[in-house]
Amino acid sequence: MKNLFNKKVLTVITVASLLTAIGSVVYADSAIKKISAFQNGNIAIEVDGQKINLSSEDGMLYPIVYQGRSYVPAKYVAESLGARVDWDNKRQVITIASGTGDNSAALPLKDGNSSTTGSNQPSSNSNKNASSSSTTTSKPSTSTSASVNAKSFYPKNTTAQTMFNDNKAAAKALIGLYAKALKSKDLTEVNAWLKANIQKDRYDNDAYDHSSSSFKDSIDDYRKYYEDEYISFADNALAALAANNLSSKSKVNMDEERTKWFEYYVEVSDKYVSPVTIGVDFLYSINEDTNQYYFSQVIFH
Repeated sequence: MKNLFNKKVLTVITVASLLTAIGSVVYADSAIKKISAFQNGNIAIEVDGQKINLSSEDGMLYPIVYQGRSYVPAKYVAESLGARVDWDNKRQVITIASGTGDNSAALPLKDGNSSTTGSNQPSSNSNKNASSSSTTTSKPSTSTSASVNAKSFYPKNTTAQTMFNDNKAAAKALIGLYAKALKSKDLTEVNAWLKANIQKDRYDNDAYDHSSSSFKDSIDDYRKYYEDEYISFADNALAALAANNLSSKSKVNMDEERTKWFEYYVEVSDKYVSPVTIGVDFLYSINEDTNQYYFSQVIFH
């Protein structure tokens, strides 16, 4: 059986005496050492049952495993609990102020950028991994706005039905964003969800552009062909989601060894011969390097 770790060897800056600290304080060259660790894409981080989004502009920042300990990005955990995380470049200190930031599990800023308002806009600097930690926390989260994400990876032996059921909540969340975009034509939230969830293949490519294009085309088509009704379609979709009503058309579309394909729909009108639906398809593909399925693409209907 293949090792499920991502076979990327990371160079991490750490302080040996602060292995369990929330961040690292670097005072002198003697405190810095170069280590080799493994990035483990199988490890997810959840706060009060909500999966934390681990994406950044550089890709997914999965936990790393070093000498039997798992290290997670402190900024993700802290901000999901409503704290604010800042990098003081002059003092080389990561500061965490509890209960003062954005509690929506925002994207992490790189070290060197000050987050005065809990912003999730990335910036550029160095020391990306300096804010990793091996801490665990039991402080309750007050977040109510974090998006529901699709599950990123599955072992190869996972059944299609399990994967389909696991992702119902994520599909409903995405359809909700889709319906809001249909009313407003603001594509930002859906594209952010796609960017955060779609994973790269073994060659470091992803289908974000294809998924985003499918989304835009669907929005344009609904607004063009249902010119007088698309607003009511969007409202009906949101009402169906509020009532937790996925259409009976939702199903496992494909259950092949290399691809799992799932369809999720809500009905938005019964005025026509066939009910009109709004929906999304989730595709998982096999990564032969890791021997697991990864969330690869979304198709919009």
